[in-house]
Amino acid sequence: MRAALRTLLWTPSTRPTVLYDGTDDYAQAGNVLDSTFAGVGKKFTVTAWIRSDRASGWNDIIVGKYDGNLPAAEFFFRVSTGGKIEFVWYGALSGASAEGVLGSSAIGGDGKLHHVAASYDQTQALDSNVALYVDGVLESMTPTDTGVPVSIQTSITPLAIGAAVWQDNSSHSWFKGLVDEVHIYSAVLTAAQVKADMVAQLQGNEANLVSAWRCNEGGGLTLANRVATAVAMTAIGITWQRRQK
Repeated sequence: MRAALRTLLWTPSTRPTVLYDGTDDYAQAGNVLDSTFAGVGKKFTVTAWIRSDRASGWNDIIVGKYDGNLPAAEFFFRVSTGGKIEFVWYGALSGASAEGVLGSSAIGGDGKLHHVAASYDQTQALDSNVALYVDGVLESMTPTDTGVPVSIQTSITPLAIGAAVWQDNSSHSWFKGLVDEVHIYSAVLTAAQVKADMVAQLQGNEANLVSAWRCNEGGGLTLANRVATAVAMTAIGITWQRRQK
């Protein structure tokens, strides 16, 4: 089913995109979009195209606001143990830090491009407020951790692609592979909208779109944001590579 959707929805492209080496590469935008993610009443969706070149990670960060410490973490996508894609979010529960984890089937290291998307709705019940999609297919709505946070906590951690980045710009938990077309919406996308995002050529003025890094510059260390009022990413050590199926 997932392969059929990829064939139907995605047109192969050979345009440039960003390759992260899994050692020290990343891109970051500073402490942005905190008001989109953290606090009561917040709704958002994060999407990206990825190719994971490491079969089994543990904490290979695709995109997120995370520096490895619970008090300074908000959320992230990662390739985890066994090559699973996970969406993880952090916040407070009964006065203590807590995390929620939503996991997919294993796709890490398979050499293929995949579209990943996660939505979060703080206004809904804890067992039905998140959804994880891979290649347009709903993978999970049930967190695997107990003690799921009631809301995402605020932090001053940089928003980054390809690694967890500390406030001093040091980094760890590097992703190995391609990351392309990173989109953030201040709304929960429906399943149909997630599928539409897979083939979207965003202009930057779409409804509820707050950031869109197309990652197709082909050179340099700046990843432009298609949203005119939003922030570009500054990259460290990346390599440009042609994106292929």
